[in-house]
Amino acid sequence: MARIIGGNLGYNKQSGNYATCTFWGEVDMNISGGSVQEIYGTSLGRTMSTGPSSITNVYFYGKIFINISGGIINGNIYGAGAGGATGYYSGAVSTDTYTEGQNYPTSTNITMSGGTVNGNIYGGGYGYTELLPANLTITDAGNLYGNSYINISGGTVNGNVFGAGRGTDLYGTTRTALGQMYGDTSITVSGNANITGNVFGSGDGVSTAGYTNTALLTGTSTINIAGGTNAGDIYGAGNIAQTMGNANINITGGTNPGNIYGGGNVAQITGNIIVDINGGQNTGEIYGGGNQGQVSGNTEVRIHGGNSSAIYGGGNQGPVSGSTVVYIYDGNATTVYGGGKSTSAGTTTVHILGGKTGSVFGGSNITGTIGTSNIDITGGTVGAIYGGNNAGGTTTATNIVMNGGDDIGDIYGGGNQAITTTSHVTINSGNNTGSVYAGGDLASVQNPNIVINGGNVGNVFGGGKQSSVPYGIVPINGGTIQNVYGGGEEGTVTGNTNVDIKNATVTGSVYAGGYGSSATVYGNTNVNIHGNAVIGQESITQITTDSGCVFGGGRAADTGTSTTDNATSTVNIAGGTIYGHVYGGAKTAKIYGHATVNVGYEAVNNPALIESDIYIRGTIFGGGDSNDTGEEAYDYTFVSVTQGIDININGNGHNSFIMERKYIWFRKWSKLSRR
Repeated sequence: MARIIGGNLGYNKQSGNYATCTFWGEVDMNISGGSVQEIYGTSLGRTMSTGPSSITNVYFYGKIFINISGGIINGNIYGAGAGGATGYYSGAVSTDTYTEGQNYPTSTNITMSGGTVNGNIYGGGYGYTELLPANLTITDAGNLYGNSYINISGGTVNGNVFGAGRGTDLYGTTRTALGQMYGDTSITVSGNANITGNVFGSGDGVSTAGYTNTALLTGTSTINIAGGTNAGDIYGAGNIAQTMGNANINITGGTNPGNIYGGGNVAQITGNIIVDINGGQNTGEIYGGGNQGQVSGNTEVRIHGGNSSAIYGGGNQGPVSGSTVVYIYDGNATTVYGGGKSTSAGTTTVHILGGKTGSVFGGSNITGTIGTSNIDITGGTVGAIYGGNNAGGTTTATNIVMNGGDDIGDIYGGGNQAITTTSHVTINSGNNTGSVYAGGDLASVQNPNIVINGGNVGNVFGGGKQSSVPYGIVPINGGTIQNVYGGGEEGTVTGNTNVDIKNATVTGSVYAGGYGSSATVYGNTNVNIHGNAVIGQESITQITTDSGCVFGGGRAADTGTSTTDNATSTVNIAGGTIYGHVYGGAKTAKIYGHATVNVGYEAVNNPALIESDIYIRGTIFGGGDSNDTGEEAYDYTFVSVTQGIDININGNGHNSFIMERKYIWFRKWSKLSRR
């Protein structure tokens, strides 16, 4: 059989208040066997060579039910018609001026439980028919004014599935907005359905310039995947056709090896998007946005379980003008991006509530501009967290807040290889087994900010891992930290550093400067110990430089340069417990300038610090250390401070002021005379 038409075969003629080709009522079409070329649920427009040369008005009002349980459809299935309009909507571009049938409820319903469709399935209509020339075709030909419902629980579709209609450019520039749909679409895939093509919540337009409104959907699209095999990609919006409305994708089952896009392929969507993953085998990438199509609105991705390779709040190449939000409740994901793959987004937010994730980026992957990125951690396991982008692009501002988490690895306020303007990292609680950086990994941060209020934290750096920052400010107000560095791990600080520790425990040591030999601080370094701060562990029987010590400089990183030779390092102790030594200098590096150690609230003379009892088990050294082999391996030839040392000790006002070792070294590995 060549073609099945549920409605009329139209003719350019009218009678009274309605066209003679008008149909209203209900169509039930049941196909259980045989072979059909194509199916139209409603009417098809045509003209007669012997008839009048006027526009063919073909209108259909009512509900269409197409039920396929067997047989073969070699071409396409259209829930609506072609060349005519289905339904009526007063606010749309309808050409219908007839009063009869306009209030009749209209919808298309396609149900497939078996059989084979070798073409595409459209919930809407087609803007073109070979039976009508352009001048005799109504300007809303193929439009559906009503909802569409597609339910596939069995059988095989070897083409694509579209919730809305199909556009055309075959009529030329006088007919550029055909095959539209005004209503909501719903696609449900379940059971043992097999779809080899793609699934689109909206329509199928054309790429020809000037035809952006063809196959437009004005309404909400919803895709529900509960089972079956969906070999292609899944799009909440259209292929090339635009969507004016919201899009929803809900996946609770099925085998879905392709990518999942909340937006369209090339098509733009103006509306908000929700992608909810609560089951199924989803081995492709998941996007809140589109492939190449823009999203003019907000996106939201919710992951409740399953395994995912990469999750994006934004699109692949299509930007998101609004905000993107990603929720990770459970499941396993290799990488999560608040932004897109190679595109931009406005404000991005990633919530980590559970599950296991390899890496999390607040920004985009390859390129793209992000306004503000937000990452909130309250649970789960994460290998590494970056506030900014991965490989390229820029992020203006990042905000990372850790309020929980079972096993959180390295945290970077900036990006991996991508520049960030301003970063904010706040640790309130949770378990961080890696390091926390105010800066980025390989990329710079212009304004790095970090604060530790609680939680179990590994190493804390005021700078970046391998990248440079202009300053390092590290306030630590609570929590348990392994080691603290005012500078970077290998990256430099071009300005000053300031480490401020109160009411917190550092189990290792505190360094006002950087970690590695390349992590020079070119300005001044400062560290404040006050309140109920605890540095080191009481159980340590032998003091080493890695156990409970405070350094005014870095670990292996210099403060200042030999060229200027005017930097300063300052250690202020207004309260707290220190189970190791106190050094005005660095561990195995130099202070190119002057070192000062102030012990006691009045010696510090800073009202911003909190006065409390002081206990220092180790020795106070005005200079630095020279090696890692232990406290008795002295090297008296090593110059650790080049311009002088001051040590000021004043116990007035303290209820308890204990320095367990009764000697002070002014010249431990320094050639300068005592002051």
